[in-house]
Order: sequence, then C-alpha cells, then structure tokens
Amino acid sequence: WPREFRGVEFDNYIDWLLPAAAVSLLGGPAICIPCGLTRAGLPVGLSLAGPPGSERRVLAAAAAYEAAHGWRRMVPRRPAAAAVAEAEAQQQV
Repeated sequence: WPREFRGVEFDNYIDWLLPAAAVSLLGGPAICIPCGLTRAGLPVGLSLAGPPGSERRVLAAAAAYEAAHGWRRMVPRRPAAAAVAEAEAQQQV
C-alpha cells in the first residue's frame, strides 16, 4: 500500500483503505472506471460512489463519463517499464 499520499501518511493498510471501506460499510453503490493515464503511461481510475439505493444514478454517471471521455483510445505505453520508472521517481522524492 502507499505509505504516503500528498503529505498524508498511512500507518497501515486499513488507514489507506478507509475511504473505500466507508462506502462499503454504509451500503452505497460504487464503481471504478478508467479515466486516463499518468505521464509515465500508467492507467488511472476514477471512483464514483452514491448513497444507498442510488445504483442507477451511479451507473448512469459512469456511463456518461465513459461516453464523453476518450479514454478508450488511450493505450498504456510499455506498462512494465513505465511502472518501474514511476516507482523509481517516487523513491527519489
């Protein structure tokens, strides 16, 4: 798990996972959809969540985003090499 993100440190896996766990515990629907690539060519996901009973709205929002965004035309550039390069860059920070 990431030990730090934008200055926020995570002492353990649960701290890092807490936002996603909160959505699950509250019983709301959630979906993660592809939304682009990093500068290194790695895929990035967008998570959408809603209150309990809003499955139709969450799915409609995801479908609208997918229809409006050109992510389908994006192809990761040498994903394994990009992952190594990005990991090395993060270690230098």
